[in-house]
Amino acid sequence: MTRIVALLAALLILSTCENVVTPLAVNPRTTYSIRVFPAPEHGSLTLSAFRAMQGDVVTVYVNPDPGYVLKDQGLIAQPEVDGNPSGVPLSGGKYQLTVTQYNVAVTAAFVPKTTGFTVSVDRELVHGKVSVFPQNAAAGTPVRIVLIPDAGYDLEAGTLRLDDGTPVSETVPYMLSLPARDVTVSARFAEQDYTGLLAAAGKYLDVGEYDTAASFYKEAYKKNNAAPETIFYSTFAELGALLIDPDVRALMSLPARYDNSFNPPSTLDGWICDDDWQANGGGVWYGTWPGVSGDTTSLALTNPAYASVVYSTEDATLPNIHLRGSNFVTPFGDFDISTKPATTQKFYNVLFWSLIASNTGGFNGLVEKVNRYLFGDQFEAIAARAAAFPADGRVLLNPRLKARFGLADFYGDADTYVGKAELDYVFANLRAVKALFEYLSVYDLTIDLRPALTTEIHVDDGLDQILHFIFNQAGSNDTHKAYWKTPAEVANILPFKNNFLNVRNAAVMNNAKTDLSSALTLANAAFTSWYDGGTTTAFTADAKASRRWVRDGIAAAKAALDSGGVFYFPKELPPSLPSSQWVTSDTADYGLSVSRFFTPGAFSLSTLFTTEWGGRAPSLFKLEWYEDRANSYAAVFTGNYTLVTEPIPTRDGGQNVNGTVNSAPYGIYSFEVNTAYLKELFPKGFNGYGDKELLSTVFKTIPLWPKRPTYFIGGAANLTARQLYYYYHWR
Repeated sequence: MTRIVALLAALLILSTCENVVTPLAVNPRTTYSIRVFPAPEHGSLTLSAFRAMQGDVVTVYVNPDPGYVLKDQGLIAQPEVDGNPSGVPLSGGKYQLTVTQYNVAVTAAFVPKTTGFTVSVDRELVHGKVSVFPQNAAAGTPVRIVLIPDAGYDLEAGTLRLDDGTPVSETVPYMLSLPARDVTVSARFAEQDYTGLLAAAGKYLDVGEYDTAASFYKEAYKKNNAAPETIFYSTFAELGALLIDPDVRALMSLPARYDNSFNPPSTLDGWICDDDWQANGGGVWYGTWPGVSGDTTSLALTNPAYASVVYSTEDATLPNIHLRGSNFVTPFGDFDISTKPATTQKFYNVLFWSLIASNTGGFNGLVEKVNRYLFGDQFEAIAARAAAFPADGRVLLNPRLKARFGLADFYGDADTYVGKAELDYVFANLRAVKALFEYLSVYDLTIDLRPALTTEIHVDDGLDQILHFIFNQAGSNDTHKAYWKTPAEVANILPFKNNFLNVRNAAVMNNAKTDLSSALTLANAAFTSWYDGGTTTAFTADAKASRRWVRDGIAAAKAALDSGGVFYFPKELPPSLPSSQWVTSDTADYGLSVSRFFTPGAFSLSTLFTTEWGGRAPSLFKLEWYEDRANSYAAVFTGNYTLVTEPIPTRDGGQNVNGTVNSAPYGIYSFEVNTAYLKELFPKGFNGYGDKELLSTVFKTIPLWPKRPTYFIGGAANLTARQLYYYYHWR
């Protein structure tokens, strides 16, 4: 099912389900002008937009005159306020300018060619643009011609030709074998009716020109907003527009303070990343995200950093992050992630640390922005459009999309008709994510993360390593130690001393529960259609058998939410095999009390942990242990632990474990979990523990760092535990 959801992530935005076309809401952000000035000699520039907002990406179409080429680094953007000119980068065969907080003038320098032949574009084009790549090459080189029609227009048949009248094949993708001379390409664009718009949309979708196809589907919807095909495909087109919205892209971007900042694609083509053409005709993808070909020749054409990176099919829907920590912070240490991390776990750890580095003051702002920009009014308008899809409607699934997202695994190889079930499932997943962020907004996520970023933290470090680095800098940079000398600032990072995970907005909990209920209702309806028949093509027998556990799990979650009962689930999801079944109350690893889960404060730290000083400090405990000298001095934990009631001396007072032959000083510490409460929240899963248990006993690992225990180690002195106790209990 994840590939069906990938269909959504690959495309994403807004509109309405009403019988009239409703204008999009005006974004109140400041817009800036982009203009061509001064006009270049021996060539021309065309812009995809003349006004844009900060973060928008404007494509600059470069068109040298015959016999001329763009000078190396010759495309320049000059802010019209104090600022240095900068080059406009080439990405995926396009020059793309990211708008900053200034009006900007773009110009170019063209110089005579020194080799090969040139491809130019007729300057008199109207109602559309033409882009060619490459613009200078040897005779016989395949040149791709990309048409960008204005809204409602498409190529007029028989008009794509060279300056001498030679016709260019009008089979998409438009390709030209460069003759042994300089050439100019011309075309005419004609306005299309509803039928023409649909035909054009399908034509471009067939060859993976997703942005162009999306524009045609949106125009077709304006002419007929009741037809199933236009509702279905324009819904994904609008979702795609939301995904590449500057505000949404900003949420996913990594900070520019890194050597190579990460910017999500600004086009649907960049997200779906299956463009299979390059300059030498070798049949590989080029751009900033990995595709499915496994070849990197064309990546090196536009970004040398990718020259040695080889991708596999599994990488197709994941971003490639080329990133190293800079002088500001080094949360990745020496771990070079310009290539894919060795494990999926490390990949997510990298993303986790990137998120930390981008939100040093906590995550309230991030959660609020996700709720506002990604799941705001625009998202609800798109969801309303999808909901208007007729129950008995059916749409032929485009074969390229079916192949790109591996949907034959679900539907088989025959022609596949899709409809309401697919839309329901996509929006079920989206609404579940919305519910998650609404749930997060119930809690206060303010916490000062700067000390965690003043040192080297590696992707597989555990809680004990992180705290050790924060308190006891091992390297030469001691700037954080001044931070720890200020109690007021220390209070901002220690969770029990600040408001971290306290209830911030209890009223939002009802929204989270409502949206999750809607998500489960939609998902349940989708599976009912796929399994029990309907107007669209049902799953194949193999798909039904191997994914029945998904259907049953969703039904169980919906029943538990509706009744306020217990939802039972396993530690790990079952594999997609015919023998797999969803767990029962007897076979489940955990059971979650739904009513408790949706009670504000269910995950407050003072509720989960044993605390003192009015809930402002966690109780700290010494673990009883000894060295088994008969077994290579292996550490043996007796299971007993003692409350720390006074500051920990430098050498821990020389306390030894009493009553044992193999005694050892206390040097390991942990917090205590209120397992009596966990048994209420999780009626199954914590029954083997008493009312209170050590954190290191109940949660043996921190999920992000599976290698590391959740207690603090550091030898007899254990500076980390000593510092923690000191700061938590210092009045």
